[in-house]
Amino acid sequence: MPRVGRCLVSVTLVTPWLFRIRSRWVPNRRFPDTLKSLPMAEQAPSESSSNTPLFVLIGGSMRSGTTLLQKLLCAAPTTNPVIGECKYIADQMQVFSKNLQNFELHLKDYFSSPEEFKQYNAEQLRYFLHMVHTRYTPAEVLVLKNPELTRFFPELSEWLPRATFLLTVRDPRDTVASMVEVGEKHRAEGQSSQLTTLGRNMAALSGYYLSYYAPLFSSPEPTRQKVGLVRYEQLVTDPQAALAPVAQHCGISIPAEAFGNEALEQQSMEAWNRYREDKYTGAFWSPLYHQGVSDSRVGRFSETLTEEEVEAVQEHCTSFNQIVKYW
Repeated sequence: MPRVGRCLVSVTLVTPWLFRIRSRWVPNRRFPDTLKSLPMAEQAPSESSSNTPLFVLIGGSMRSGTTLLQKLLCAAPTTNPVIGECKYIADQMQVFSKNLQNFELHLKDYFSSPEEFKQYNAEQLRYFLHMVHTRYTPAEVLVLKNPELTRFFPELSEWLPRATFLLTVRDPRDTVASMVEVGEKHRAEGQSSQLTTLGRNMAALSGYYLSYYAPLFSSPEPTRQKVGLVRYEQLVTDPQAALAPVAQHCGISIPAEAFGNEALEQQSMEAWNRYREDKYTGAFWSPLYHQGVSDSRVGRFSETLTEEEVEAVQEHCTSFNQIVKYW
């Protein structure tokens, strides 16, 4: 297992990746050109207590530990219980993005400008979050997660000034191996998905992994300042140490007794069991969702990937590895 440092690290300002949307993602191998320090969540929030974030949004590549991080943060007494993925916001942001790209063609008769359209969507999002927050009163901080939100962190950070953002990162080799396994489950169930399309194409899978992080890593520094980067490997090997700066960044406190809390595990089961029975979402389900923190999935990529496939992932993720070191 690679040695990891603090779970919250400094990331660099990078040039954008180039992607071919839908069937293939092709990363630009000259990814990091400009290097600027990004202080992450290891620093305490500078806001006063009255500006403690009302919302914590968790993102990161699929299969990178977003579910575990949400479960642990929801152990804090001031947060909501563990609830299902916030698919609604991700879907709405995709609709927003698609329509913004075609504003002149489809929306100019309805909105005076793209900025007005953005403001309308921002208000709708804030109203939705207000309703959800109210539903889980007396929770002070609402913790939500969905990997697909990650690509919209730059917009969301602008629209939600009282939100903070967490980004999970996992070894690209382990993550890609997990994607392959999910794709194989989908294929066995007769399901069509992005992962069945990508198959075992390591260049495409690597690019898909990188596509989650590209919009944020190429954003202006003030946007990146709002995001805490959490390593999956440290989260599962030393969760208390990993979560201390995360909790501080989010303005919450996680009691030590939360780790291994049976009530929290039961809560997680109730939130996630409904996904298990669905043929599509069930492929993403992991028995670890109902267990305590475990490092059993760290460094197991060689059980799924061939040596040639591992080398291909390392080649295509070389630039990413210069930012978050894994090999």
